[in-house]
Amino acid sequence: MSWVDGVVGSLFAFWLSLSALWQIGPIRDRILGASFIWRFRLLPIYTFFAPNPGIYDTRILVREKFEDGSLSSWSEIPYMIERSWFDIIWNPKKRIQKFFFDCVASIKTTYNTVRNTEDDTSRDIRDATIKLSDGYIGMLNYILHLPLKDETIIARQFIVAEATQASGERVVIPVCRSDFHPVK
Repeated sequence: MSWVDGVVGSLFAFWLSLSALWQIGPIRDRILGASFIWRFRLLPIYTFFAPNPGIYDTRILVREKFEDGSLSSWSEIPYMIERSWFDIIWNPKKRIQKFFFDCVASIKTTYNTVRNTEDDTSRDIRDATIKLSDGYIGMLNYILHLPLKDETIIARQFIVAEATQASGERVVIPVCRSDFHPVK
């Protein structure tokens, strides 16, 4: 064993020790002043168990408006696709799932940021902020380019909702509802 092996082994042992200490929240918070550790992500943060497990299923629903003014019923856009064993090697379908996850995450983040506004002028600003978010525009683009089931469809509307059954009964919470947008 050469002196180089000893130095490299010592560096890895030191890094392993710092990584173990970095997992302790109060120590990490106190050391965050050493911004080079945080900025360059020199030490990993392992989160094996989430403190708040996901209890909501996100649903994307769409309905159409027809030339006569009638509305279709809400129908769900299935964005979770059944996977096969071959998807481990080749899975181009994951891009559409990633697109939906990113759009929904953007809409929910924007919604959570602006939802605590109370007065009417703030409500208009809140709605405009959500409708100008990347997630809303991306979701709207996808929904407006879905194939038309009927030639008399003139507009589409979508809603992003969270559903939970944590309390025993199914509860649906709307996160964002779009206006009707023309499809032609």
